[in-house]
Amino acid sequence: MKILFCCEHFPPSVGGVSKVIYELASHLSSSEISIEIATTFDRLRLITDFPYPIHQFQVSGNSVRGMKGQINAYADFLKNNKFDLIYVKAAQQWTFDVILDHIENIPSPVAFLPCGLPNLHDPAYRVYYQNLSNKLGSFAAFFFNSKLARDYLWIESKGFKNLYVISNGASEREFEKPQFGFRKKHGISPDNTILLSVGNPRIQKGQLNAVKAFAHLETNRPITLILIGKKINGFRVVVEKLYRKLKSLPPDPEHILYDYTRKRVLNSGLKRVICIEASRAETITCFFESDLFIFFSFIEYSPLVLFEAMAAGLPFLSTNVGNSTEISSLCGSGFIYESSQSPQNLDEADIIRISQKISALITDKKELKRLGHLGREYWKTNLTWKVISEVYLRSFKVIIDIASRKH
Repeated sequence: MKILFCCEHFPPSVGGVSKVIYELASHLSSSEISIEIATTFDRLRLITDFPYPIHQFQVSGNSVRGMKGQINAYADFLKNNKFDLIYVKAAQQWTFDVILDHIENIPSPVAFLPCGLPNLHDPAYRVYYQNLSNKLGSFAAFFFNSKLARDYLWIESKGFKNLYVISNGASEREFEKPQFGFRKKHGISPDNTILLSVGNPRIQKGQLNAVKAFAHLETNRPITLILIGKKINGFRVVVEKLYRKLKSLPPDPEHILYDYTRKRVLNSGLKRVICIEASRAETITCFFESDLFIFFSFIEYSPLVLFEAMAAGLPFLSTNVGNSTEISSLCGSGFIYESSQSPQNLDEADIIRISQKISALITDKKELKRLGHLGREYWKTNLTWKVISEVYLRSFKVIIDIASRKH
């Protein structure tokens, strides 16, 4: 069996698409299954680091914004090579949009995970989605992470039946064995409650709202908010504006430490905010050593960080974004903040209620640990990438068999 995965991002690039395709490719690659990757050229990528071929193309953009680079080389690669299946993840990016332009001349069956169709109702994308709608019949199958997602409902409404719904998950290689050391490194005592927020880009992932909720949090015990994400220009300034009385900041711009322990607004020294760009290994240790994961992202499809919180036995509080409500109902360790406002438009009243919800949750650490254990056990049984990749493989075999009988 020969499978080509097409994706705009792949390691060392980070993000949801990169992580999912890497896990699927790595789990499926075997003596019986030949895996290849087509992705964006990355000068930091060493193709010898991977046990399967990586085809890199210097292409960027999408059909609406415009594409540039080795577009013809990628199209020729698709048309001149035969795979048992091509699996492409996410619309509105070049690895899919070139496929869409040439789908009639690609000899391999193509399966497609739309990843939410974020601009489905954007007037600028009207022609794009008309074209996609007209060509849906040329695809061998469609994959989704939820039956409640906009992409699933849109494609199902057009009468297609070749639909496969498979959940995201978290890596057993990363989360099987609990990791420790974050508290010791950052001088956080065992009795200090840790709230964790992980995401890039920081603002869109709701970290500013996390800081605002933290500012309202009333506590009589030490508590630390950890913000993990890439350094971005302006985020430090934005946070500073929330705490105008801050007198000094450490000089290191790569690992910015905001320590508000002297500020009256933060309850007489009991609160601390640490804002860092952490390695993957350090991030995982923080998952294991935190007490509550908070996630107030503006837009999501099926957020991997919630599965990773589950895998670490870490309960989470999330806005109703993507399929977070569905994930919460699966694991039993998630809580959803419901609002009449969209996540990007939360007002001060929402922020205060979120703060109150956080306060109520962290009051009973024993209950948090019990819920976290339930979530972790559910992940072990159902949502490791080993389990999920086996579900994908069974689906791939069905699609390949149907496609072979058509030809």
